[in-house]
Amino acid sequence: MTSRHSDPSKPRTYTVNRDDFINVEARAPYNFVSLPEKMVEAETPPHHDQYDPSLLTGWLECTLETCSPTYIRGMLTELQYREFGQSKSDELSENQKKDRARFFSSSNKHEGGFNAPVIPGSSLRGMLRSLVEVASNGRMRWVGNIPTFTFRAVAAQADDPLKDPYKSVVGNMAANVYTGYLVKDGEKWFVQPALTPKESGLNAKERFLKIDEEDISVNGFIKFNQDKYIPQVINVSFEHGQQKSKRIELQRKAERTGKKKTRLSYIVKEAGASLKFSGVLVTSGNMKETGTAKSPRFKHCIVMPKNTRAKRLEIPEQVVKDYRAGLSVYQVESLEAWRDGMHDESWGCLGNGKPVFYIPNPQNSSLVLYFGHNPNFRIPAMLKDKARASTPLDFVPEALRNNPKPDLADAIFGWVEEIEQEKDPKTGKTQKKVIGPAKQYAGRVSVGDAHYKQNKRGIWYKNSPITPKILTSPKVTTFQHYLVQDKNLRHDPDNKASLAHYGTDPKETNIRGRKFYWHKGASPAIEATDEEKKGRESQLTQIIPVKDGVSFSFRIHFENLRSEELGAICCALSLPGEVGKTYLHKIGMGKPLGMGSIRINIKEFHVTNRAEGRYEKFFDVSGWFLPENQTWSSGACIQKFEEFMRNKGVLQKDQSLGDSQQVKELLTMLQWVGEAPTPQWLDFTRYMEIEREVSSRGKKEKVNEYKERPVLPTPFGVWSKHKK
Repeated sequence: MTSRHSDPSKPRTYTVNRDDFINVEARAPYNFVSLPEKMVEAETPPHHDQYDPSLLTGWLECTLETCSPTYIRGMLTELQYREFGQSKSDELSENQKKDRARFFSSSNKHEGGFNAPVIPGSSLRGMLRSLVEVASNGRMRWVGNIPTFTFRAVAAQADDPLKDPYKSVVGNMAANVYTGYLVKDGEKWFVQPALTPKESGLNAKERFLKIDEEDISVNGFIKFNQDKYIPQVINVSFEHGQQKSKRIELQRKAERTGKKKTRLSYIVKEAGASLKFSGVLVTSGNMKETGTAKSPRFKHCIVMPKNTRAKRLEIPEQVVKDYRAGLSVYQVESLEAWRDGMHDESWGCLGNGKPVFYIPNPQNSSLVLYFGHNPNFRIPAMLKDKARASTPLDFVPEALRNNPKPDLADAIFGWVEEIEQEKDPKTGKTQKKVIGPAKQYAGRVSVGDAHYKQNKRGIWYKNSPITPKILTSPKVTTFQHYLVQDKNLRHDPDNKASLAHYGTDPKETNIRGRKFYWHKGASPAIEATDEEKKGRESQLTQIIPVKDGVSFSFRIHFENLRSEELGAICCALSLPGEVGKTYLHKIGMGKPLGMGSIRINIKEFHVTNRAEGRYEKFFDVSGWFLPENQTWSSGACIQKFEEFMRNKGVLQKDQSLGDSQQVKELLTMLQWVGEAPTPQWLDFTRYMEIEREVSSRGKKEKVNEYKERPVLPTPFGVWSKHKK
């Protein structure tokens, strides 16, 4: 049985200025269609070697109209891909940017200065399959066993559900963290411990030194708030300096707590300078990748030289695997200083001879349990019954992924055997496990490209490429959005301390479901401002979208489909919701920005009449003989699909598809809010911000909207706000 998400009943209270408070609610441009209780099995698919007269073969003629700017990137030639296919935006010439920005096209016709736009059938097919999976209670396919979930809760509040798990591992102020140097020996990784400052002759209790940025005077050293900051590893020499005044904010804190307003400084220079001690300066991330304008950090670390008398510790293979699978984009791109010439960016901080921070295994001190490139590194979320980090796959109920029979989407669109490899913890041998139906089966539906037909107000959004707002990868660490919070299972969305997270038993929570994006009207704000572009040139891209009001047509061919299977396709195409309401599909890039809203209509419905078979008569007076039977319609097929779902126990006798929980949530997500949504709706469906500007007592203040971990409501919970 899957857990069921509970909507929060009230907003979180956020303290702005000690004596001023604001309400913070979770919001996002996306939401989820929840997982079904069980997977509905399809009837055994027919063989492909003959037409079955009792099944349906034919085609659907469909029209498609864009209702907001829409974009699907075109393909590069082989030569273009070799020249700049893997280059970042700031490395391209203007012509290369334009070539990469083009809309997909397989047409030789020109419209408005570019090749006529074409929406590829593969994109339409993928969209339809995902909708069929929802409507038919399909399996949860293609959920990866990477990334591993990691977390960090250095300055978390007392009621944060991650505070105690993190502190129990890392210790107070990283008290459990050791330092050393990585050693690659054959296929294995080891850590050679470093000396502690005390063992090196310094009067310090810590295992490594924390150095204020003001004390560092080293050539090539990049400060936290400088442009193009990246973490560094620099050999240095150093010694104690004089007493210095603490930073203003720390002096104020010292006044409140009765502590000293001064600190003992260090003198840190290049290696080889005539100073008493030597070590390796390791600079941390500046946290500006999270969106902050100014880094909140001001201290770096010095790792002392190797302790050659200490035994090295082994990093187990699973620990290395979990670390690599949990690397963030920032770590992959920024840990250049840890490259050793043999291991690329996919290894993170794993570089032979490079400094490392680690925590020994308390059960076996000769093994490393966790490690990272700075003392406050992320640690994997571990499940009690597994000797590894948790992954998205752990939070998908077995019944929704391991059923060996095909679901309706498998039967219609086909499948390829999915094999999962697991290592037996006892024997160490790798075992292969088939997930879902075995072998492979070709689909019985072919979706053609959608070709341009006409427009209402022109084709292209602009006559030249535009730069859209930057969209980064999903922040799955925001578990309060991505995991079910079931109040009946003691995970109350109104109680932050009780929230389920990635270390919670999967019997108490699961992933929220399939992700969809809200519509944002005909003219959403999609272009990046000059301020948003500043300093982020490598993350920018350019696109040439079509505008709203552009029409296309396409055809869907089907062979040997059962009536309920064709009904599922018709349901996915027509989105049969409440009369008087409009429901639109989503396709292409930029969905979080409101791009890709499209209207699809079935214009013609053709079913071949098998009684007058195609191979019994080749010609008629008009040319090729095309026997057709128009007794079928999309409505009739949808009724057959509903009947099928009743027979499977998903719907009751008097229920229609609109009574299904999953279909209700899907239609709520796809309901059109009109060409010009209210500012309130746009605010409900924006991304949350780490530095959101608010007014507090007549002043502008910045608040971290994630800090109190407000829980994302269900689609119904979000839509109810829209109606207020």
